[in-house]
Amino acid sequence: MLELDQVWKAYLGKPLLRGISLKVEVGKTACLLGPSGSGKSTLLRIIAGLEIPERGKVLWKGQDLSGIPVHQREFGLMFQDYALFPHRSVYENVAFGLRMQNLPKETIRERALEALNMVNLAGFASRKVTDLSGGEQQRVALARALAPRPRLLMLDEPLGALDRTLRESLLEELRKLLRKTGITAIYVTHDQEEAFFIADQLFLLHDGLVIQQGSPVSLYDCPINPWAARFLGMSNLVEGCVSSLNPLKVSTPIGELTGKIVGKAARLKEQVVVLLKSDIGDWCNRNGFLNQIYGKVIDVVFREHSYRVKLRFKNGQELTFFTSVVLELGQELWIGLPPESVLVYSAEEDALCERSRSSS
Repeated sequence: MLELDQVWKAYLGKPLLRGISLKVEVGKTACLLGPSGSGKSTLLRIIAGLEIPERGKVLWKGQDLSGIPVHQREFGLMFQDYALFPHRSVYENVAFGLRMQNLPKETIRERALEALNMVNLAGFASRKVTDLSGGEQQRVALARALAPRPRLLMLDEPLGALDRTLRESLLEELRKLLRKTGITAIYVTHDQEEAFFIADQLFLLHDGLVIQQGSPVSLYDCPINPWAARFLGMSNLVEGCVSSLNPLKVSTPIGELTGKIVGKAARLKEQVVVLLKSDIGDWCNRNGFLNQIYGKVIDVVFREHSYRVKLRFKNGQELTFFTSVVLELGQELWIGLPPESVLVYSAEEDALCERSRSSS
Protein backbone atom coordinates (compact mmCIF):
# COMPACT_ATOMS: atom_id res chain seq x y z
CA MET A 1 0.00 0.00 0.00
CA LEU A 2 2.63 2.55 1.14
CA GLU A 3 6.28 2.20 0.18
CA LEU A 4 9.31 4.35 0.92
CA ASP A 5 12.32 3.86 -1.34
CA GLN A 6 15.72 5.19 -0.17
CA VAL A 7 14.44 8.40 1.42
CA TRP A 8 17.15 10.88 2.44
CA LYS A 9 16.77 14.15 4.35
CA ALA A 10 19.33 16.53 5.86
CA TYR A 11 19.15 19.54 8.19
CA LEU A 12 21.92 22.13 8.36
CA GLY A 13 24.10 19.87 6.25
CA LYS A 14 23.76 16.92 8.63
CA PRO A 15 21.95 13.77 7.41
CA LEU A 16 18.79 13.12 9.42
CA LEU A 17 17.36 10.30 7.28
CA ARG A 18 19.95 8.12 5.55
CA GLY A 19 18.18 5.98 2.98
CA ILE A 20 14.95 4.85 4.65
CA SER A 21 13.14 2.04 2.84
CA LEU A 22 10.02 0.35 4.18
CA LYS A 23 6.61 -1.01 3.21
CA VAL A 24 3.36 -0.66 5.15
CA GLU A 25 0.86 -3.43 4.57
CA VAL A 26 -2.80 -2.82 3.74
CA GLY A 27 -5.03 -2.42 6.79
CA LYS A 28 -2.12 -2.69 9.24
CA THR A 29 -0.86 -0.32 11.91
CA ALA A 30 2.83 0.37 11.38
CA CYS A 31 4.78 1.96 14.21
CA LEU A 32 7.88 4.13 13.77
CA LEU A 33 9.74 3.64 17.05
CA GLY A 34 12.92 5.40 18.09
CA PRO A 35 14.47 8.01 20.38
CA SER A 36 14.22 11.76 19.90
CA GLY A 37 16.22 12.85 16.86
CA SER A 38 16.02 9.51 15.08
CA GLY A 39 13.93 11.00 12.26
CA LYS A 40 10.47 9.58 13.06
CA SER A 41 8.44 12.77 12.81
CA THR A 42 10.40 14.04 9.81
CA LEU A 43 9.67 10.78 8.01
CA LEU A 44 5.98 11.18 8.78
CA ARG A 45 5.98 14.74 7.45
CA ILE A 46 7.66 13.56 4.25
CA ILE A 47 4.94 10.94 3.78
CA ALA A 48 2.29 13.62 4.36
CA GLY A 49 3.92 15.94 1.84
CA LEU A 50 4.84 18.62 4.42
CA GLU A 51 8.57 17.99 3.87
CA ILE A 52 10.44 17.25 0.64
CA PRO A 53 13.21 14.62 0.70
CA GLU A 54 16.56 15.30 -0.96
CA ARG A 55 16.46 11.84 -2.52
CA GLY A 56 14.15 8.88 -2.62
CA LYS A 57 10.49 8.23 -3.34
CA VAL A 58 7.21 7.91 -1.48
CA LEU A 59 4.89 5.52 -3.32
CA TRP A 60 1.20 4.75 -2.83
CA LYS A 61 0.04 1.64 -4.64
CA GLY A 62 3.11 2.03 -6.82
CA GLN A 63 2.38 5.68 -7.70
CA ASP A 64 5.14 8.20 -6.98
CA LEU A 65 3.67 10.97 -4.80
CA SER A 66 6.37 13.52 -5.68
CA GLY A 67 4.72 16.79 -6.62
CA ILE A 68 1.30 15.77 -5.27
CA PRO A 69 0.23 18.39 -2.68
CA VAL A 70 -0.82 17.52 0.85
CA HIS A 71 -4.58 17.91 0.35
CA GLN A 72 -4.59 15.62 -2.68
CA ARG A 73 -2.82 12.71 -0.98
CA GLU A 74 -5.95 11.86 1.04
CA PHE A 75 -3.91 11.17 4.15
CA GLY A 76 -5.08 12.06 7.66
CA LEU A 77 -2.55 13.51 10.11
CA MET A 78 -2.92 13.93 13.88
CA PHE A 79 -0.27 15.90 15.77
CA GLN A 80 0.83 15.56 19.39
CA ASP A 81 -0.50 19.03 20.29
CA TYR A 82 -3.80 18.25 18.47
CA ALA A 83 -3.74 21.68 16.65
CA LEU A 84 -7.41 22.33 17.42
CA PHE A 85 -9.05 25.72 16.77
CA PRO A 86 -9.88 27.14 20.24
CA HIS A 87 -12.49 29.58 18.90
CA ARG A 88 -14.48 26.82 17.16
CA SER A 89 -16.84 24.20 18.56
CA VAL A 90 -16.12 20.49 18.56
CA TYR A 91 -18.31 20.03 15.49
CA GLU A 92 -16.65 22.91 13.62
CA ASN A 93 -13.21 21.50 14.35
CA VAL A 94 -14.16 18.07 13.03
CA ALA A 95 -15.96 19.53 10.00
CA PHE A 96 -13.10 21.88 9.05
CA GLY A 97 -11.25 19.48 6.75
CA LEU A 98 -14.50 18.41 5.09
CA ARG A 99 -15.37 22.03 4.30
CA MET A 100 -11.93 22.45 2.71
CA GLN A 101 -12.96 19.68 0.29
CA ASN A 102 -16.06 21.71 -0.72
CA LEU A 103 -18.39 18.83 0.14
CA PRO A 104 -22.19 19.34 0.38
CA LYS A 105 -23.39 20.55 3.80
CA GLU A 106 -25.36 17.37 4.45
CA THR A 107 -22.35 15.18 3.64
CA ILE A 108 -20.18 17.29 5.96
CA ARG A 109 -22.68 16.94 8.78
CA GLU A 110 -23.07 13.20 8.24
CA ARG A 111 -19.33 12.49 8.21
CA ALA A 112 -18.52 14.83 11.13
CA LEU A 113 -21.16 13.26 13.38
CA GLU A 114 -20.11 9.79 12.23
CA ALA A 115 -16.50 10.53 13.23
CA LEU A 116 -17.55 11.91 16.62
CA ASN A 117 -19.58 8.78 17.24
CA MET A 118 -16.58 6.62 16.36
CA VAL A 119 -14.52 8.26 19.12
CA ASN A 120 -17.38 8.20 21.67
CA LEU A 121 -18.10 11.95 21.52
CA ALA A 122 -21.57 11.80 19.97
CA GLY A 123 -23.03 14.36 22.41
CA PHE A 124 -20.13 16.81 22.31
CA ALA A 125 -20.71 18.52 18.94
CA SER A 126 -21.78 21.92 20.30
CA ARG A 127 -19.17 22.17 23.07
CA LYS A 128 -16.15 24.46 22.99
CA VAL A 129 -12.87 22.60 22.71
CA THR A 130 -11.44 24.80 25.48
CA ASP A 131 -13.98 23.26 27.89
CA LEU A 132 -12.77 19.72 27.21
CA SER A 133 -10.28 17.60 29.09
CA GLY A 134 -7.01 16.54 27.49
CA GLY A 135 -8.41 13.12 26.67
CA GLU A 136 -11.53 14.60 25.08
CA GLN A 137 -9.44 17.00 23.00
CA GLN A 138 -7.40 14.03 21.83
CA ARG A 139 -10.60 12.35 20.65
CA VAL A 140 -11.70 15.49 18.81
CA ALA A 141 -8.36 15.63 16.98
CA LEU A 142 -8.71 11.96 16.06
CA ALA A 143 -12.29 12.50 14.84
CA ARG A 144 -11.10 15.41 12.67
CA ALA A 145 -8.43 13.17 11.12
CA LEU A 146 -10.95 10.37 10.51
CA ALA A 147 -13.84 12.47 9.16
CA PRO A 148 -12.49 12.82 5.57
CA ARG A 149 -12.18 9.00 5.49
CA PRO A 150 -8.44 9.05 4.72
CA ARG A 151 -6.79 6.15 2.94
CA LEU A 152 -3.88 6.46 5.39
CA LEU A 153 -4.04 7.73 8.98
CA MET A 154 -0.83 9.14 10.50
CA LEU A 155 -0.46 9.78 14.23
CA ASP A 156 2.56 11.69 15.56
CA GLU A 157 3.06 10.96 19.29
CA PRO A 158 -0.73 11.34 19.77
CA LEU A 159 -0.76 10.41 23.47
CA GLY A 160 2.47 12.04 24.58
CA ALA A 161 0.81 14.90 26.48
CA LEU A 162 -1.48 12.70 28.59
CA ASP A 163 -0.95 11.11 31.99
CA ARG A 164 -0.25 7.39 32.17
CA THR A 165 -3.73 6.18 33.18
CA LEU A 166 -5.50 8.21 30.49
CA ARG A 167 -2.85 7.30 27.93
CA GLU A 168 -3.37 3.58 28.54
CA SER A 169 -7.15 3.94 28.30
CA LEU A 170 -7.06 5.91 25.06
CA LEU A 171 -4.45 3.60 23.57
CA GLU A 172 -6.85 0.70 24.10
CA GLU A 173 -9.67 2.67 22.44
CA LEU A 174 -7.45 3.67 19.53
CA ARG A 175 -6.32 0.09 18.99
CA LYS A 176 -9.94 -1.12 18.87
CA LEU A 177 -10.90 1.69 16.49
CA LEU A 178 -8.07 0.91 14.06
CA ARG A 179 -8.94 -2.78 14.09
CA LYS A 180 -12.65 -2.05 13.58
CA THR A 181 -12.21 0.36 10.69
CA GLY A 182 -9.39 -1.57 9.03
CA ILE A 183 -7.68 1.70 8.12
CA THR A 184 -3.98 1.64 7.26
CA ALA A 185 -2.13 3.68 9.89
CA ILE A 186 1.34 4.90 10.83
CA TYR A 187 1.92 5.57 14.52
CA VAL A 188 5.01 7.48 15.71
CA THR A 189 6.28 7.05 19.28
CA HIS A 190 9.42 6.82 21.40
CA ASP A 191 7.62 4.60 23.93
CA GLN A 192 8.25 0.88 23.37
CA GLU A 193 5.23 -0.15 25.47
CA GLU A 194 2.93 1.90 23.23
CA ALA A 195 4.58 0.45 20.15
CA PHE A 196 4.29 -3.16 21.31
CA PHE A 197 0.64 -2.64 22.23
CA ILE A 198 -0.64 -1.03 19.04
CA ALA A 199 1.65 -2.11 16.18
CA ASP A 200 1.19 -4.87 13.64
CA GLN A 201 4.46 -3.84 11.99
CA LEU A 202 7.31 -2.23 13.89
CA PHE A 203 10.16 -0.18 12.40
CA LEU A 204 12.96 0.65 14.83
CA LEU A 205 14.85 3.82 13.86
CA HIS A 206 18.34 4.78 14.99
CA ASP A 207 20.62 7.47 13.61
CA GLY A 208 18.47 8.00 10.51
CA LEU A 209 18.19 4.32 9.60
CA VAL A 210 15.66 1.53 10.05
CA ILE A 211 17.91 -0.89 11.92
CA GLN A 212 15.25 -3.55 12.51
CA GLN A 213 11.71 -4.26 11.38
CA GLY A 214 9.12 -6.95 11.95
CA SER A 215 6.36 -7.83 14.39
CA PRO A 216 6.62 -6.58 17.99
CA VAL A 217 7.22 -10.18 19.11
CA SER A 218 10.10 -10.70 16.69
CA LEU A 219 11.87 -7.51 17.80
CA TYR A 220 11.45 -8.31 21.47
CA ASP A 221 12.54 -11.92 21.09
CA CYS A 222 15.73 -11.02 19.23
CA PRO A 223 16.95 -7.38 19.21
CA ILE A 224 19.32 -6.85 16.29
CA ASN A 225 22.13 -5.36 18.40
CA PRO A 226 22.88 -4.21 21.98
CA TRP A 227 21.65 -0.67 21.27
CA ALA A 228 18.25 -2.06 20.20
CA ALA A 229 18.17 -4.24 23.32
CA ARG A 230 18.85 -1.26 25.58
CA PHE A 231 16.27 0.90 23.83
CA LEU A 232 13.66 -1.83 24.19
CA GLY A 233 14.30 -1.85 27.93
CA MET A 234 16.67 -4.82 28.20
CA SER A 235 19.53 -3.84 30.49
CA ASN A 236 21.02 -7.24 31.41
CA LEU A 237 24.17 -6.92 29.31
CA VAL A 238 27.43 -8.61 30.30
CA GLU A 239 30.83 -8.41 28.61
CA GLY A 240 32.55 -11.69 27.78
CA CYS A 241 34.98 -13.57 25.58
CA VAL A 242 34.27 -16.55 23.31
CA SER A 243 36.06 -19.58 24.79
CA SER A 244 34.56 -22.24 22.50
CA LEU A 245 32.69 -22.24 19.20
CA ASN A 246 31.31 -25.77 19.01
CA PRO A 247 29.53 -25.80 21.34
CA LEU A 248 29.40 -22.05 21.88
CA LYS A 249 30.74 -21.01 25.25
CA VAL A 250 31.33 -17.47 26.50
CA SER A 251 33.42 -16.70 29.58
CA THR A 252 31.93 -13.82 31.59
CA PRO A 253 32.51 -12.40 35.09
CA ILE A 254 29.27 -14.03 36.26
CA GLY A 255 30.00 -17.49 34.82
CA GLU A 256 30.29 -19.47 31.60
CA LEU A 257 27.29 -18.99 29.31
CA THR A 258 25.96 -20.46 26.11
CA GLY A 259 23.29 -19.05 23.84
CA LYS A 260 22.41 -17.78 20.38
CA ILE A 261 24.73 -15.64 18.24
CA VAL A 262 22.99 -12.59 16.77
CA GLY A 263 24.58 -10.85 13.79
CA LYS A 264 27.90 -11.90 12.31
CA ALA A 265 29.47 -15.24 13.23
CA ALA A 266 31.59 -15.26 16.38
CA ARG A 267 35.35 -15.98 16.42
CA LEU A 268 37.37 -17.76 19.07
CA LYS A 269 38.64 -15.34 21.75
CA GLU A 270 36.45 -12.58 20.33
CA GLN A 271 35.13 -9.97 22.77
CA VAL A 272 31.33 -10.10 22.89
CA VAL A 273 28.36 -8.61 24.72
CA VAL A 274 25.84 -11.06 26.17
CA LEU A 275 22.19 -10.21 26.73
CA LEU A 276 20.34 -12.17 29.44
CA LYS A 277 16.57 -11.99 28.93
CA SER A 278 14.98 -10.85 32.16
CA ASP A 279 11.62 -12.65 32.23
CA ILE A 280 12.33 -16.08 33.69
CA GLY A 281 8.97 -16.85 35.35
CA ASP A 282 9.51 -19.40 38.09
CA TRP A 283 13.04 -19.48 39.41
CA CYS A 284 14.90 -22.55 38.25
CA ASN A 285 17.18 -24.74 40.30
CA ARG A 286 20.86 -25.06 39.57
CA ASN A 287 20.46 -28.18 37.42
CA GLY A 288 17.61 -26.84 35.31
CA PHE A 289 19.53 -25.33 32.40
CA LEU A 290 23.00 -24.99 30.93
CA ASN A 291 23.42 -21.39 32.11
CA GLN A 292 23.65 -21.23 35.90
CA ILE A 293 24.46 -17.97 37.62
CA TYR A 294 24.74 -17.26 41.35
CA GLY A 295 23.78 -13.95 42.91
CA LYS A 296 22.47 -12.13 45.95
CA VAL A 297 19.05 -10.45 46.08
CA ILE A 298 19.51 -6.73 46.77
CA ASP A 299 16.08 -5.40 45.73
CA VAL A 300 12.55 -6.76 45.26
CA VAL A 301 9.68 -4.69 43.80
CA PHE A 302 6.12 -5.93 43.22
CA ARG A 303 5.01 -5.23 39.64
CA GLU A 304 1.36 -6.26 39.20
CA HIS A 305 1.67 -9.93 38.16
CA SER A 306 5.33 -10.49 38.99
CA TYR A 307 8.28 -9.34 41.08
CA ARG A 308 11.20 -7.34 39.74
CA VAL A 309 14.28 -8.72 41.44
CA LYS A 310 17.75 -7.20 41.30
CA LEU A 311 20.71 -9.53 41.84
CA ARG A 312 24.28 -8.56 42.63
CA PHE A 313 27.08 -10.89 41.53
CA LYS A 314 30.54 -11.46 42.95
CA ASN A 315 32.12 -9.05 40.47
CA GLY A 316 29.74 -6.31 41.66
CA GLN A 317 27.57 -6.31 38.55
CA GLU A 318 23.82 -5.95 39.10
CA LEU A 319 21.20 -7.55 36.83
CA THR A 320 17.41 -7.41 36.95
CA PHE A 321 14.97 -10.30 36.45
CA PHE A 322 11.22 -10.79 36.67
CA THR A 323 9.78 -13.77 38.51
CA SER A 324 6.54 -15.02 40.04
CA VAL A 325 8.38 -16.35 43.12
CA VAL A 326 8.65 -14.26 46.29
CA LEU A 327 12.28 -13.75 47.34
CA GLU A 328 13.84 -12.10 50.37
CA LEU A 329 16.43 -9.34 50.52
CA GLY A 330 19.86 -10.78 51.15
CA GLN A 331 18.92 -14.22 49.83
CA GLU A 332 21.60 -15.92 47.76
CA LEU A 333 20.57 -18.35 45.05
CA TRP A 334 21.33 -20.06 41.76
CA ILE A 335 19.16 -19.45 38.73
CA GLY A 336 19.26 -21.16 35.37
CA LEU A 337 18.60 -19.61 31.97
CA PRO A 338 17.74 -21.57 28.82
CA PRO A 339 20.08 -20.94 25.85
CA GLU A 340 17.28 -19.16 23.91
CA SER A 341 17.23 -16.51 26.67
CA VAL A 342 20.92 -15.71 26.13
CA LEU A 343 21.85 -13.62 23.06
CA VAL A 344 25.48 -13.03 22.05
CA TYR A 345 26.56 -9.90 20.13
CA SER A 346 29.86 -8.64 18.79
CA ALA A 347 31.46 -6.11 21.17
CA GLU A 348 32.78 -4.28 18.11
CA GLU A 349 29.26 -3.71 16.81
CA ASP A 350 28.18 -2.50 20.24
CA ALA A 351 31.04 0.02 20.27
CA LEU A 352 29.98 1.32 16.84
CA CYS A 353 26.40 1.82 18.08
CA GLU A 354 27.64 3.67 21.16
CA ARG A 355 29.83 6.01 19.10
CA SER A 356 26.92 6.68 16.77
CA ARG A 357 24.67 7.52 19.71
CA SER A 358 27.29 9.80 21.28
CA SER A 359 27.89 11.71 18.04
CA SER A 360 24.16 12.26 17.55
